[in-house]
Order: sequence, then C-alpha cells, then structure tokens
Amino acid sequence: MERAPKGTNELLWVSLSDALKHIQAVEVCDAVVAEVLLKSRIGNGLVPVKWGDTKGRAGPPDVEYLARTQFVLSVPGFALNKSGCLRPLLVLRSAIYGWSAESAFVTTLTGELL
Repeated sequence: MERAPKGTNELLWVSLSDALKHIQAVEVCDAVVAEVLLKSRIGNGLVPVKWGDTKGRAGPPDVEYLARTQFVLSVPGFALNKSGCLRPLLVLRSAIYGWSAESAFVTTLTGELL
C-alpha cells in the first residue's frame, strides 16, 4: 500500500491507486471498470475524497467534475482540478474497504446506496 502524502491522516485516507486496486480485487474487474465504478460513487457523493497536497485552492475537490474527468493512474493516483492541474487524490478508507461487489453494482444502477 502506498503511503499517504505528509500532512494527511494515513489511517483515514487511502491513495487513489490503492483504492482502485482494492475495487479491482473486490469486483474482479480491470482498471477501467474499477475507475468507472469509483467515479460513479464519487459523483453520487457516496465516496468522500480530498486532495492529497496543499497546492492550489484549499477547497475540496468538485465531485461532479471528478466524475467526468480522466484519472491518471500512476502511483499515487492523480485527478485534474478545475484549473487543469494534476493533483494527488485521496479516498476515504472506510468507503473503499467497506466496498462490496453487490453494493457497488446496485449503487451504480440506481445512483443510491441500498
């Protein structure tokens, strides 16, 4: 597992690349499917995210924007902010490690966690 950037609580947050690896294992899918599933849950507000650095604006990531943009999957995993800058993205550990294949599938179809 990759270490979270300095200044982040390593117990609460996991890197984007680690989150996607975990989803691939749970869903038994490739990286593309894992990214689609994760973006769906991020966009629906079911998986909290935050920037893993202090560069740029201090505000939280725009989850609707993230759901429509491409992730850069090189370690630790980056996403574009609205200014077009690549920034490391962290995902709430409990939202990822509580992930189950059934809940992800139902959430993707309905847009809400059942």
